[in-house]
Amino acid sequence: MPIFIESVRLSARDLAQAKERAISSAREISDALTRARQHRDPNLTKDALARLQQEMAREFRAAAQTDVENLRRSLENSRRYLIDTARENVRVADDPAALIRSEQKWRQVERQLDAGMELRDILKTADMDTALAIAEFGPSWVAASGYRPPTFQERVGAALAPDAVPAAVTSWMQRAVYDRIAQITPDERLAELLTAANTADVKFAAAAPYLDAAQSLVDTGAADMMAAGIASHVAEADAAPVAA
Repeated sequence: MPIFIESVRLSARDLAQAKERAISSAREISDALTRARQHRDPNLTKDALARLQQEMAREFRAAAQTDVENLRRSLENSRRYLIDTARENVRVADDPAALIRSEQKWRQVERQLDAGMELRDILKTADMDTALAIAEFGPSWVAASGYRPPTFQERVGAALAPDAVPAAVTSWMQRAVYDRIAQITPDERLAELLTAANTADVKFAAAAPYLDAAQSLVDTGAADMMAAGIASHVAEADAAPVAA
């Protein structure tokens, strides 16, 4: 799959601003609703003023609905583009020789794992074929072996949500593979793509609680911004570097 570097950069910039834009969206809606609630008109009765305030709030919320939907869609599209393009460019070539070479590399990796080596350490010195083999065969090995995350933070997450361990480890492994390939590939466009793809999920996850808060304001007129901030912080913590 071709790498259109300007599209990669546009998507990366979109996601780099995701959290800030989501916060701004939620705050703008909240401020607009506050203005509606605080609107005063000395020529109206109390009941008439209350009806006007409610109507103003409904209009603000209706206008904001499209903006929130468009922002979420834009960020989701940027995230999906980076992830899909990276996946298509980090795969074993579909020819017998490449598949055989990849299987041979994976068997070498398995022997190292059986000897007690940590997958993280294997990746530190992996060549391109070895990294691609880990990307190809690693997820099945994770599921079959019960392999656990290698960092303290990931182990805590595994203990709290054991059912999510295979997905969490596979995600960690993919990030590690992308990091390694970005380090060793002579293709600067591929390196830039993989670096952007490695942060795509985290950037979107950090913005998502604020997008949800903005949507809650549209739907109900209220949102827990403190809870959104905590959820966003937790998502950003998951961006811990893959390094040992």
